[in-house]
Order: sequence, then structure tokens, then C-alpha cells
Amino acid sequence: GMSAALNPVDGGAAHMQPMPAPASGVANAIAPAMQMAAAAREIYVQPGDELEFGLIATGAILGVAQVDGQGRAFLPLVGVRKIAGKSFSQVGKYIEDKHLGPVKVRLKSAPAIIIVGEVGTPGGIAFEEGLTLAELLKRAGGATHKADLRLVFIKPRGSASEIAVAFDEALPILPGDTVRLKQRYF
Repeated sequence: GMSAALNPVDGGAAHMQPMPAPASGVANAIAPAMQMAAAAREIYVQPGDELEFGLIATGAILGVAQVDGQGRAFLPLVGVRKIAGKSFSQVGKYIEDKHLGPVKVRLKSAPAIIIVGEVGTPGGIAFEEGLTLAELLKRAGGATHKADLRLVFIKPRGSASEIAVAFDEALPILPGDTVRLKQRYF
């Protein structure tokens, strides 16, 4: 399968590169696009979401909105907008443009994270703001000795497919993510 392609045999990949290989063998094994995906993870609005809007500077809550079946919601100071499919940061910008300063958009009741695969106790874990891969793994009883710690597979909320992301303990975990550690092959 794919695992052979990700394992440069005897550093063979290094010979093809004019520049010295980076200290981490993982870095050149994984497409740069995947690494960028980790930094820029976004959560997207879906019909049925209940959103809460707050001012980042003061923590003041500006309001709560329910996204209807057509993907529309009433945004504080903005009015009704079709926001389904937009990222939470895009929606925050709509309100921010009314000169209040940065706005945080979050789910009023965030769905749990599901963690499966090579972890001590697979299952559901309650979402908390600022949850990282390191914290998630700690709560799931840690990675097993068979876990492949080069890649983590994430199926974002509402998505049919998972994305492969370079393993990074600081990776932000978003509400409704399904996170999978796969077994490594020797």
C-alpha cells in the first residue's frame, strides 16, 4: 500500500535531493500541503448549528444564532446571512467589519471528538476550547506501541472523508473531529 512510499529505504530519498535532508525524516516523507493543512485547520458552519458570538477582547457575548435548514442565521449587527459552508473565522469577519474588533465564533454545544485506532481507550471525548492532539491522546490512554506516529488521520465534522496530517502534538482538534491513529507496518 502507501506505507512503502512514505518510507525512504536506507535514506534513498536523500540522495536525490541536492540540498541536505531536514533533521526530521518525517518532514520530507509528507507532502508540504499536508503540513500546511495542520496549521490552518478550520471549522465550517452547517445547517442546524447553534452558534455563539463573542468579542475576543472582552469575552462579552454578542449573541447566539441558530442556522436554519437553508443555511441562514441572524448575525448580531449584520442581520440574516447565508453562512452554511463558510468557515467560523469568515463568519466572525462579517461581524468584525461592523468595527467591534475581533469576534470569536463557536458552537454553543460542541459535538464530542471520536478517537479510534491505536490508542489505549478509543471512544468519545468531550470537546474543550484549545484541545490539542497531545491532550486528546492523553485522555484516550495514550498511543499504543503499535501506533504509527508519523501521520494522524482526521475526518472533520460533516465530512465524508478523512485527511492525513503530519503528526504534531500541538495540532488543534476541532469539535466533531474523528481522529484515527493507524498501525505502523515494519
